[in-house]
Amino acid sequence: MLPRGPRRCPYGEWVLSEEGPSAGGSRSRHGGAPHSERIGRISRRGGALASPLLPSTRLFFLVLLVTAFGCGCSWAEPNCRAEPVGWVTVFLEQSRESRSVNLLCTIVESEAPDDMGLRHYLIEDVSGARQQLTYGAPTDPPPLEQGRTYELQVDYIPGMPSPNGILVRDDMGLLFAAASDYGPGDRVLQQGVPGFRINLVSSDCPNRSRHKCYESIVNIRLSVEFAGETAVLFQGQSARLGPYRVVCFLAQDVAYSDACADAGLFRVAYTITRVSG
Repeated sequence: MLPRGPRRCPYGEWVLSEEGPSAGGSRSRHGGAPHSERIGRISRRGGALASPLLPSTRLFFLVLLVTAFGCGCSWAEPNCRAEPVGWVTVFLEQSRESRSVNLLCTIVESEAPDDMGLRHYLIEDVSGARQQLTYGAPTDPPPLEQGRTYELQVDYIPGMPSPNGILVRDDMGLLFAAASDYGPGDRVLQQGVPGFRINLVSSDCPNRSRHKCYESIVNIRLSVEFAGETAVLFQGQSARLGPYRVVCFLAQDVAYSDACADAGLFRVAYTITRVSG
C-alpha cells in the first residue's frame, strides 16, 4: 500500500456524464469546421405551448430566437452561466514546499482514487529513492503505466488556493500536461507547455456571481494553439488538436470584494493528453 498524507477535499462537487456536442467551443484551422465536446450534461425542460399562437406572434418569437442565438448575445449563451467543472490538484508528498521539481522516474505502483478523489502513485527516481505523486481532477488521470519510465516536472505553490501543474514526457515527447493557476504560466509551468500556446480570451458574458466575496465572476474562454490549429473553449468543453485532447475545467475572470480576506479562486484549469501516436 502507498503511504497516505493528510486527507483533504480539493474540489467541491461536480457531476460528469458521457461527452456530447455543445455549442460555444471551436476548433479552427484556416477556416476549418468547428469541433467541440461537452463534459457534463445540460438538461433542458420544456413542453408545447398550451394554446396556439397567431402567425404574426409566432413570427415575432422566431425572429427573437434567431436574433438572440444568432448574434452571440451573452444573455442567451448557456456557456456564460456554466459553473466550473472542477480543477487539477497535483503534488509530490515529499516536496510540498518546492516550487518546481524535475525528475526521471519509474511508476512502481498506483492505486484507484481514494474517497477524496485523489490518485496516488509510488514513483522511484534513478537514484532508487521513492516518493509519492498525488493527482486529482474531474476526468481521467494522466496515462501513466506501471513499470514505465517518464520525465516529470511537478510545480506546486502553497497558498489558498495552491497553484499546481505537471508535465509528463516519454520517449515520444509530451504525453500529458495539466495545471490550475491564476492564469496560464502565471505561477506554475512558467516555461509553458512544449509545442502549445495557451491564453485566456475575454468574452461578453455577464457576471454570474451573487457571492459577497466577489464583485463579479465572468466566464471567459481558454485558447489553446498547437501545430496551426486553435481550440477556443469555455469551461466544461473539450476539443482534439492533432494527437492531443484538450479539456477546459475552468476559465473565468474574478473581481474580489473587500468582504472576505481569503476567497481566492483559480482563473484557469485544464488538461492536455496525448490520445494517439
